[in-house]
Amino acid sequence: MKKLSLLFLAAMLCVSACACKLTVKPAETETVEYTVTWALEESDEPVENGYFYVYYGDENVTAYAVNIDDVDITEGALSVLVYLNENYDVPLSYSASAYGAFLTGFGSLSAEGNAFIALYTTNADDQNVPGEYTKELNIDGKSFVTAGVGVSSMHVIGGESVYLTLETF
Repeated sequence: MKKLSLLFLAAMLCVSACACKLTVKPAETETVEYTVTWALEESDEPVENGYFYVYYGDENVTAYAVNIDDVDITEGALSVLVYLNENYDVPLSYSASAYGAFLTGFGSLSAEGNAFIALYTTNADDQNVPGEYTKELNIDGKSFVTAGVGVSSMHVIGGESVYLTLETF
């Protein structure tokens, strides 16, 4: 019985040691065809300077071009999402904390179960440092990279964009 127990213990240690050596490869640039629908009539031919772009969805992406002069920017890109919620009835839900907002819903996106709202940005200052969790997407001719800051800390600069989508952990 002791030999069987020791053999079982040795096998478990071996399995544990092997599992610890697994590594995750960094994600490569993902090129996916997205259909982009501009949600506001005035967004059909947006002007780069002075507009901040909000994209959300999966393969069917909805986009807004928001004139940043119309937004009271107090909490980064969250201010733009609040503006869209208050002025265009785009559903928005989040929880506030000392670290900023945690998005739980925006537009058709709803973070439930093991899903969360992932943020991607075109602004180099807000992008994640290169590493195993960095991901790049190409949407509407723009290169979006995993955000390294939360929505409350994202810079709102004319010509820059944010993309919100559901991902799972």
